[in-house]
Amino acid sequence: MNAPMLPATMTREAFQIVALAGLVPSSTRTQERRRARFTKQEISELAANIKAVGVMLPIIVRRHPKAGTLTISPEAFEIVAGERRWLAATEAGLREVPVLVREISDADLVQFQLTENLQRKTISELEEAEGYDELRKLKKLNPDQVAELLGVSRTTVFNRLKLLDLCPEAQKALEAGKLAQSCAMLIARIGHHDTQRRVLKESAQSEYGDDDAPMTYRELHDHIADHYMVDLKKAPFKTDDETLLPKAGSCVKCPKRTGNQKDLFADVRNANVCTDPKCYDDKRQVVFHRAAAELEAKGRKVIAGAAARKLMPYVENGNDSIGGGYSALSEIHYGGARSRPVREILGPDFKPTLVQHPGTGKMIEVASTQAIAAALGGKKPKAEKASKPPARPKGPQLHLPDLDDQVTERVIKLIAEKAPKKFSRGVLHSIAKIVFPEINARADKLDLVAKHFGWPKTAFRSGGYYSGRRLPKEAASFDESKLVLLLLYAMFAASWLPQGNESVLEFLGIDANKTRQAIIEERKQAKVNARMKAKLAKTSPLVKTSKKTKAGRK
Repeated sequence: MNAPMLPATMTREAFQIVALAGLVPSSTRTQERRRARFTKQEISELAANIKAVGVMLPIIVRRHPKAGTLTISPEAFEIVAGERRWLAATEAGLREVPVLVREISDADLVQFQLTENLQRKTISELEEAEGYDELRKLKKLNPDQVAELLGVSRTTVFNRLKLLDLCPEAQKALEAGKLAQSCAMLIARIGHHDTQRRVLKESAQSEYGDDDAPMTYRELHDHIADHYMVDLKKAPFKTDDETLLPKAGSCVKCPKRTGNQKDLFADVRNANVCTDPKCYDDKRQVVFHRAAAELEAKGRKVIAGAAARKLMPYVENGNDSIGGGYSALSEIHYGGARSRPVREILGPDFKPTLVQHPGTGKMIEVASTQAIAAALGGKKPKAEKASKPPARPKGPQLHLPDLDDQVTERVIKLIAEKAPKKFSRGVLHSIAKIVFPEINARADKLDLVAKHFGWPKTAFRSGGYYSGRRLPKEAASFDESKLVLLLLYAMFAASWLPQGNESVLEFLGIDANKTRQAIIEERKQAKVNARMKAKLAKTSPLVKTSKKTKAGRK
């Protein structure tokens, strides 16, 4: 492992005593996040120490890049490292502090802050991850290059960056010391935040009965492997199918497949394991539903989904026994003169009902206890007919669109509101022609972008990912602001997440979580309104009068 490299532009340094009022906090995203985690208690404790012995270690600063502007003094310095000392010195009543002035460019500022904090071990794992992420984006580096630049192992960089995939609740638990970093990494490898929240809750209780102890690393590792990792070899669908669940794409190319992230899943020997059980189950249910629908279309009675789970309540424990008034045709019936299979009792002409196994999707032939009793009594057993779907209740029906599509469309509108409006059209058009084809935008999101512009779906190519060679012809007359908007949309669409590319949202100040929550509340209210309308329609005197009038006319 190489030694940490200091920025090449850091050439000189000078020791000075400067006024506290002349220091300005750093505006880097990494430092802003660190600042949010400072506690009043730690600043007060440091202030008490400074009152007693003074500031022993100089604060590292640089000349403020905006010094001399309307808002920044000509003599101002930007704090590079040592902001807690600055805050504590202010609380301690000091007017001046020792500083070390260094020449550091904007491009190297984050690198220096990270190197300084790593050497002094003053940042948490999550803060370290945020620093790597900011450095990666600012300098357009991959994780290997970040590791080389900072002199840390590539495994450290990969593992820290993965912590940013934790759900907010797990991040808070990690920061509060309630979740060990090793356990946080195991949870971060799970592909869906809802599943992460469930595992986080389960990890708080050891499986060995100690009420106060959380799971150990080994316990949690085995728990996740047993309950939240799925061997794709056993999948009841084609894992290379891009169209089965278009938003997820192929399992073979998915980053949540262990073989596609060998550094992250070095402890998992099987390269063909899915780490997003929710997505796996969504695909499985599509296949199950299609199989059941095909049989029902042929007149067979199929019991599937929640109804099948009621008949097989212990299937999660490996018990495939069937109850609820049904018996499998392969089951041995022990009543009467001799024991024999149910299939033999019913005879070859009996048309059995089918129960779809909730876990495998396999169709199990069953018969009702009434049919078996009739056959034992010498009567011809009646096969159950496929039941018609229950009639929908009268009243207004609410057809809500897909939640993820709603989130995507809402974010598209927000991007339109916040995108910059003034640029040179010629320059932007040239840039757009170069940049747009290089962006791997998802087809499902581009379809919704086309909808936003009022274009036909053929404006963008279809398929799992889009990689075009030119701008859509519909954009030929776009002005500067619309060209910027189109580029932002293309970068936004280069993500499988419903809210799109998070870098675009961060640039525009859009909170995707708040947007999703607002839509969820709107959907809840829409359902409440629909139920109220249906209820009013049943009790309204106007409706009853209308029916009597029709009867009178007859």
